[in-house]
Amino acid sequence: MARRHRAAPLAAVAAAALALLLLACARPAAASRCKRARNKDLPAEELSFNHQPAPQLSLEELPKSFDWNNVDGRSMLAPSWNQHIPQYCGSCWLHGSTSMIQDRLKIVKGGIGPDTMLARQVVLNCGAFHGYGEGCNGGDVIDVVRYMKHFGLPDESCMPYSATDHTKYGKHARKCPASAYCTNCMPLKEVDTCWAVRSPIRYYLSSYGKVEAPGQEAMMSEILARGPITCGMATAELFDYGYHNGVYVDSTNATDVDHDVEVVGWGEEDSGQKYWIIRNSWGTYWGDLGFFKLQRGVNAMQIEAGDCWYAVPTWQDEQDVRSGKKLGTMWGIFDKEEADRIIPEGHRRPHFKKDDDKPLSPSAQAALAEDDYVATPEDLPSGRVAADMPVAQQAQQAQQAERTQHKGEAAASLRLQPFGQVAAQA
Repeated sequence: MARRHRAAPLAAVAAAALALLLLACARPAAASRCKRARNKDLPAEELSFNHQPAPQLSLEELPKSFDWNNVDGRSMLAPSWNQHIPQYCGSCWLHGSTSMIQDRLKIVKGGIGPDTMLARQVVLNCGAFHGYGEGCNGGDVIDVVRYMKHFGLPDESCMPYSATDHTKYGKHARKCPASAYCTNCMPLKEVDTCWAVRSPIRYYLSSYGKVEAPGQEAMMSEILARGPITCGMATAELFDYGYHNGVYVDSTNATDVDHDVEVVGWGEEDSGQKYWIIRNSWGTYWGDLGFFKLQRGVNAMQIEAGDCWYAVPTWQDEQDVRSGKKLGTMWGIFDKEEADRIIPEGHRRPHFKKDDDKPLSPSAQAALAEDDYVATPEDLPSGRVAADMPVAQQAQQAQQAERTQHKGEAAASLRLQPFGQVAAQA
């Protein structure tokens, strides 16, 4: 009988160890590496854009508590996300960044209009083709902000999240189709599939950079001045699977920064315990409605080690539509005069009334394009392009050049980008 009693605890320990082993094995290898510290290899000029850090305040000048999720009883945060559905995707770097940016959009817009939910899937679709992240295999905040600076991002009405990435286009793909940026599945007579929207509303960045200095004062100053920030942290399975609520006190002393989160505020308990208020990207059923509190002022989980970022979003396209300067159509947004020139012809591509005195803008030319790709100027046969060459003609020349080149190495040398950016730059 005594032997049986001794065996029971041993069996329980063995079962628990086996459960932890199975849990670790079930967790995808990429889960511990959704963040890849790519910014270390970039030149200094790429690490910021119009860098304008918030003035740093001392702890005595900062409020004892502040939370963008409760500003005078009102939340200034957009809804939370889950990076792990409909399948696992190591995209914390993307979710932590876009959550911060769209929350700052809500703040700068002062509550005008519905919340903007950025199309994070676009970065997964197209970012790797330009060197911005590795899709579901990891990336960094700098990948997201650089992508938004150059290409802009539409909202999720253009491209819903699917937890897939550029690899779905095939291992030999060297370019991102325009339909990976913004798509419409409204039937068209001459198109039997979903089709690319060439001129959607896009959101860009006017500034980005690292929070000026490591430590809680700089982080708190930036959060108070302009909105949430995105920070890297070192996680462990004890936190991933064991946190429920309250202030998390780290006991692992992990130093490998492998996860990005959004820091939205701070506070202090009656006991004097100081903490950060942080949003994760694992769904609202995790933690405290998707948020957690982490002890503050002791660099818990490396949160105060200096890997925090800010970005300043712009919403000019949306403002142009709200003011009537641009009008929305099935094919995207256009200047009012051009929208009035659209000739409705049933379920067909847009056709514009001819006006020799008023040539079509790049966005209108983009809507007429038949091909699915647009090259950057250096990809064209001449190596350059006349400033007044229509965008659709650029696309046609680039496509013809690709057809005449040998496939394989030649195709790999092409560097293509979504159509919307060429139109935006023209």
